[in-house]
Amino acid sequence: LTMPIMTVQQLKINLPFEFHDFVSGEKEEYFYDYIVLNDLEDVESEEKMEMEEREQEAKELELLACAASKDFMQNYKDMFRKCGLKLVMALPEIAAYQSMIFRWRTYDKEKDYAILDLGHEHIHLYLFLNGKYETGRSIEPGLIEITSKISQFLEIDEREAEERKQTNKNGILNSEFCQEIYGDITLEIMRAINFFTFNYQKNTLDTLYYCGGGAKIQPLIDALKNTIPLQIRPFSDLFQGEEAKFVLQGAPVVGIRYNKEEE
Repeated sequence: LTMPIMTVQQLKINLPFEFHDFVSGEKEEYFYDYIVLNDLEDVESEEKMEMEEREQEAKELELLACAASKDFMQNYKDMFRKCGLKLVMALPEIAAYQSMIFRWRTYDKEKDYAILDLGHEHIHLYLFLNGKYETGRSIEPGLIEITSKISQFLEIDEREAEERKQTNKNGILNSEFCQEIYGDITLEIMRAINFFTFNYQKNTLDTLYYCGGGAKIQPLIDALKNTIPLQIRPFSDLFQGEEAKFVLQGAPVVGIRYNKEEE
């Protein structure tokens, strides 16, 4: 989303109108939030910079913005409260990953990134141009399809099938029907990456970083390595110490923490 340069207070007033064509109901029924993608340090206060100087610095704000129904968020608050927890912060997955890239890109601002989240219900590919989210691809179903195929093939319930998938009992993850699923996934990923590299001829994309529950499925990782002409590395390779322990399985949670630290 691109908007004229303005202060935080002005953004709070104007941002809801940008979602007019994308949400139903009244604008007051939604929460709105954003991440500033371009390198602006002085958008929070007009006192920091005269308007003419501000316009010389940047003409526009590049935003990664979102809207969430207040009823939708209230349902989550109620759910957490029943568990004895308090919902403090919520972010779209894209925003969480963007926070992580911003943390890392201090070392290389011009680099492009590809992050593959191998999830249970969905598989998401996020593509970042010069460290800023540009586009993505969602693949459905996610790795639950492996569970379903195991259930059908062995004629067992999905709970037991999921356990066999998690433990690779009797080498089930190397079976022919699982290999077919890996092939379908890698083909979709390949198409999305080819589209990105075709549209951005000067891209610097050289590595596909993976994370999520599927990071433990080695035959799937091998299929990615054998098909996609990029380095295939765990997302945790970009991080050190305690962070690296959690990134592979819970990257969005780490991203939310980064976002909280930046407030």
